[in-house]
Amino acid sequence: MKSLLLFSSGINSTTALYLYKNNVDCLYINYGQRASKQEILHSKTLCNLLGLRLIVIDIPNLGERFNEGREFKLHEPIMHKNIILLSIALVYAKEKGYKEVIFPISCDTCEYEVQKPKILEELVELSKLLDVKLTMPFLHLSKDLIVKMGKRLGVPYELTYSCVLGYKEHCKSCPKCEVRIKTFRENGIL
Repeated sequence: MKSLLLFSSGINSTTALYLYKNNVDCLYINYGQRASKQEILHSKTLCNLLGLRLIVIDIPNLGERFNEGREFKLHEPIMHKNIILLSIALVYAKEKGYKEVIFPISCDTCEYEVQKPKILEELVELSKLLDVKLTMPFLHLSKDLIVKMGKRLGVPYELTYSCVLGYKEHCKSCPKCEVRIKTFRENGIL
């Protein structure tokens, strides 16, 4: 049985795609993030390149509801989005007969997810209750080490998408673009 990879077309998920390409289906969840149009486009391109199945779940008004009443719209509409995305992936996996969900989160911290370690512990417990293995292959790796691994795997990083603003071309100034540029420069990609 194939595993289910929670996929976004970013650096981590695309590296995981190439690491597990022989035995995965990919799950993309549109929860109303600004970059969803570009992420879906890049996800389709990457999955088609490897002949892999891409499953898309659309719940775009979820982000709109979370942003209601905010004077300034955040880049990511849901601060603790991993709770929602991973819960959906685990339940989908259980319902569809997948025995494993691959969640390619790295050790890099997010200022909005200070409770991330505890949240991930609880999600591991949820996976056990559902009898679906939760694999987080990059949990203890930095973005730099993930890209080093990806270079050895032949990951076409030029096809990945990381900009949280959702522009056709990377904006080069949002937090994810800045990390992308820094990591690629350190690894001789730019």
